[in-house]
Amino acid sequence: TQDAKKELMAYTRLSENESVFQTPKPTALIRRVLSLATEAIGVDEWVLDFFAGSGTTGHAVLAQNHADGGSRKFLLVECNAYFDTLLLPRLKRAARSPEWKEADRADGPGLFMRVQRLEQYEDALENLAVTAGENQSLFTGPEALAYELDAEAKRLLFASSSFTAPFGLTLKHIAGADVETGPVDLVESLIYLLGLHVERLYREQGSVIITGALNRSRQTAAVFWRDNVLHGADWLQAKMADHPADRYYTNDPARLSFPGVERFAAIETVFVEGMA
Repeated sequence: TQDAKKELMAYTRLSENESVFQTPKPTALIRRVLSLATEAIGVDEWVLDFFAGSGTTGHAVLAQNHADGGSRKFLLVECNAYFDTLLLPRLKRAARSPEWKEADRADGPGLFMRVQRLEQYEDALENLAVTAGENQSLFTGPEALAYELDAEAKRLLFASSSFTAPFGLTLKHIAGADVETGPVDLVESLIYLLGLHVERLYREQGSVIITGALNRSRQTAAVFWRDNVLHGADWLQAKMADHPADRYYTNDPARLSFPGVERFAAIETVFVEGMA
């Protein structure tokens, strides 16, 4: 564990007194487990650690993939504050360099990592800052605490103006004694509501294109969430040609008229049916 502690301090820039882990696991031990329990080449295997601690498991997966050319992925779960101060910095540096020494080289495997933060549904509702008003949306309304998503809050949430573009919306929420404004990830929410296994996602002039397969029906699906000002019928027709699919989704299709528009389901409807 002494070697493990030195490794942890090197990757997090913490001193021995600052570290909350006195006996961290060495990555060499976890890498040995991975070499015995997983395939290196040709199999996309998942390594799960539901008590991630300092991130040794993720670090070991990166190092072992770098050593043997493997394609293992990791899923880590941690609820303590050192997730931000210790675990994430360590994984970023491990992705940059397998032997971290003040960033003297960047020959590591690299990393695409999604960070998902969860809270209880009841806590999320209690923290919403919602109030009724003329031409207001849940994402921009004045500060007022709502303990349940009532009919008025639903009306504001599902206002058509909220779906004119996939990015740039914010949500006011209670944080201690203050009200803070944070971004709303409508794109990620839509993926969950559809039950979509994403194969490709990219942006184009304020819009987002997502392709994949619906988990329930196994049908292929393409989502073209467009900025209504920038993209219209011609853009959608071009995207349909580029991304053929069994099911198509876009925002506000009722205002469009072109051959094939009847194949589009409305993104607004997905939210109303999935959340109302």
